[in-house]
Amino acid sequence: VHAVDIDEAEQGNVEDLELAGDDSLPAFLEQIALVADSDQVPADSDGVVTLMTLHTAKGLEFDTVFITGFEDGVFPHMRSLADATELSEE
Repeated sequence: VHAVDIDEAEQGNVEDLELAGDDSLPAFLEQIALVADSDQVPADSDGVVTLMTLHTAKGLEFDTVFITGFEDGVFPHMRSLADATELSEE
């Protein structure tokens, strides 16, 4: 088990999420994606699982990566298929 201290900014994010009133998993994941900071990935991550969005992980290196929901129409998103610029961004 890997534990870290929650600083004031992170505690504020937790409180904002609690006040939002929507405790569904999609709402939680959306909020986490908005406040995720790739600079906070632990340097010593042996035995640690790090959950992040694909866009947060972009440019980082890991020994092992599991990608869920990687299927036609889900990734890349159907809307990005219509625009070559958006497709290259995905």
